[in-house]
Amino acid sequence: MSVLPYWKSLLVTMVILLLSFAPSSAFHSVPVVPHADKLVHAAMYFGLTVVLLHEYVCRHREFRFRFRIVLLCLLYPAVLGGGVEIMQGLFFKPRTADWFDWLADVAGVLLAWILVCGWRRRMKNITCSPEKQHHR
Repeated sequence: MSVLPYWKSLLVTMVILLLSFAPSSAFHSVPVVPHADKLVHAAMYFGLTVVLLHEYVCRHREFRFRFRIVLLCLLYPAVLGGGVEIMQGLFFKPRTADWFDWLADVAGVLLAWILVCGWRRRMKNITCSPEKQHHR
């Protein structure tokens, strides 16, 4: 399985990694709202999951529950979030591993999965070729 068709997902993954490993001092100008970081975590992993699902459907022209779609679009983002938390705690001081951040990541993944499954019928009509998308 080539990763080239998943270039958008890889780009989103790189953005998530950059934000996750940036020094906490880079975010001092961000307004402080209690637990807003959990919403950011959920939104990042929601976005990653939606992009993964879209690229999977475009690549395979299907949305059937198979092992590889679950592995790629459900487990990959969840494991990525857990791995990021572990690496933050071990290598990116003063950042810490916050397992509530990981739960927010998983919540974003599950929310995306649930919404996409709810729109499953519409997913069959997604046009993946750029020239057809302009006519929508």
